[in-house]
Amino acid sequence: MKFNEQLRAVLKQKGMTQKLLAEKAGITESAISHYLAGDRFPRSRTIAQIAGALNISVDTLLGTKQDTPEAEIKQAGVLIARNVGNMTQSQKLELIRLLAGKGVADA
Repeated sequence: MKFNEQLRAVLKQKGMTQKLLAEKAGITESAISHYLAGDRFPRSRTIAQIAGALNISVDTLLGTKQDTPEAEIKQAGVLIARNVGNMTQSQKLELIRLLAGKGVADA
């Protein structure tokens, strides 16, 4: 899905007007109109502002987020692998508890 289509879909889902989005994102209503029309594409910072105003992730706004459990598990694995060298022993144990189905409070 193209950015303008995704933005339109999220606005509709949230019941938000272009004007309200512009106010919350700190950009002009005219800019929002151009993004929705598809004749302009926002800069990275503006995308982040729009996502924040919509209370969604940039990935969701760009249509790149996959909400399937498999995709989330894969993403979690990537994050863990990337950070395992920086984790403390207690953080690793906490992760093991979570994987075992026991919350942190259960420990």
